[in-house]
Order: sequence, then structure tokens, then C-alpha cells
Amino acid sequence: MQIVNSGFSAPNCHTTIGMVMNSVGRQFRQIKVDFVPNAPMEWQMLYSYNDSYHINYGMNTHTQDYYEIIVHLRSSRKFMSENTVFEAEPGDCILFAPGDRHMGIESEPSRYIRYYLLINPALIPYLPDGELIERLFERRGYPNVISFEAPKRDAMLARLERYQKYLGMEPERMMGLRITIMELLHELCAARKGAGRPLGAAPPLLTEILAYIHSDYAVIDSVGTIAGRFGISASYLSRIFKEWLHTSPYRYLTDVRLDEARRMLGEGKSVTDACFTSGFTDCSHFIVYFKRAMGVTPAKFRSERLQK
Repeated sequence: MQIVNSGFSAPNCHTTIGMVMNSVGRQFRQIKVDFVPNAPMEWQMLYSYNDSYHINYGMNTHTQDYYEIIVHLRSSRKFMSENTVFEAEPGDCILFAPGDRHMGIESEPSRYIRYYLLINPALIPYLPDGELIERLFERRGYPNVISFEAPKRDAMLARLERYQKYLGMEPERMMGLRITIMELLHELCAARKGAGRPLGAAPPLLTEILAYIHSDYAVIDSVGTIAGRFGISASYLSRIFKEWLHTSPYRYLTDVRLDEARRMLGEGKSVTDACFTSGFTDCSHFIVYFKRAMGVTPAKFRSERLQK
């Protein structure tokens, strides 16, 4: 069995905005979990436990190139996935497929404890149940949140807790982590067949506005254009975004454009193409926005991605 190099790079502060740039306090401690020996890809799965304070700054709404599972461990927390806003409870599992636009939502710094599992899509065809796992991330018409009944949830959390401290993990414990991950994936697949827990969703108007921004971000010329499209005032539009997303319409639109520009630069497009195709109208302003959010200039980001 062979795997070709996927071209993936391990997530870092320039590629995984929601994971690293928006977190302060204890650093993420990731472990690479390889399921296929000698596979020439930089990582197959990444497993992480994190306890930190989360602050929204830089670029918030984002997409990624890998499958992501968050096991949410503390209090309730709002998330936006695609055009839906929902609330996760302790022990809930939140799923994001490659390309899903999502963000965590909070109005002030808050303690955020969770497990992460990131899966390289190039690995899926080589797992015994890869097709089943891939279907796990297909949408079923409701937010991608899976909840377990208390006994199963507590047993799952107890298994994951064994691997909070994994630096210098010996082969036997690594094998145990592999087994735990596969058990979790199979339990999620079984639970995904159900109807899902009813979740409080954002008002239909916000859902429609988000869908419009996600599809037409490159041609929307102002926040006023968004408000006019839906027959509401700019101040009312701002109140909706503040109440549900704790951000402004302008900031949200800019974040969507930055994420698209980041994707294009990673594919090798020029800085000029990334700027104008993603909806920015001034390259100098684009460079300032990009560096503020990503920590590097667009040109440096492009160069670093193309070297990997």
C-alpha cells in the first residue's frame, strides 16, 4: 500500500487561524498519529488537547483543507458553520469538513477546553472504513453537532483523557491512541445516522445574509449593499451581526475575503490576483489587512506555502 505526497502541511499560525492565532495561554500540544507506515505525507492525523483562553482577533471566519473534529469540554459555546449559528454543550462533538466556513463566537475572552482531531483527506482512502468516515462529514440538513447520552459521553471523555499528556509517548500508548481515535470515529458514524439533537438556530434573515456574503463576497461593494439587498437599514444589519456573531458586517465580509485570498495564495496565485479576485479594491490596504490577520505579508505567505 502506498500513499502519494498530498502536499499538506501541518497546521500552524498561518494556516489554522481559529486554532492558533485566536488562542492565548497554554499552547496547543499536537501529536502526529500515523496510521499508514512510511506514508510520504507530512501528517496523517493530528490529535490535541487544549485548555486556553480564546480571543477573536486577526481573521476569524475561515475554512481549512482537512477534516476537523472538536470535542467541546466546557460550558456552552456558539459556533457558526456555513450559514447556521448553533450552540454546543459540554461533551458535544462538532464536525467541519474541508471547505466548511466556520467560526467560534464569543463576546469576550473565555476559557475554551477541547480536544481536536484533524484528519488529512489524503489518508481517508487508505483507512479500512475510510468511505464510512468520509460520509460522517456529509451534511444532513442540520448543524454538524453530535451528542451522546451521558453514559457513552462520559466513557468517551474518559478514554480521551488518558492522552492529554502525550509528549514522549511510547509505542504502546501511541497504539492505544490510534485505537481510541478509531473507536471515536466509529461511534460518531453510528450516532450520525440519527436525527441529531435539535439546536437553536439563527433567524432566517441572518442565514440568508450569510449565504449571500459567502457567495457574492467578491462583488459586494459595501455594507450598505448588503443592507439594501435585504431591505433593512445598515444599523439594523449591524445589530443582527453584533447580537449573533459578535462582530460587524464589515469585519465579517473582510474576513471572508481574507480567507479566499489566503486560499488563492496557497495555490500559487499572485498577490495582485488574490487581492482583486477576492474583492479587495486596493492592494496596499489588502497587504495591511492580510499582515494584521496572518502575521506575514501576502508575498511571504505565498512563498512559504509554495516551498512546502
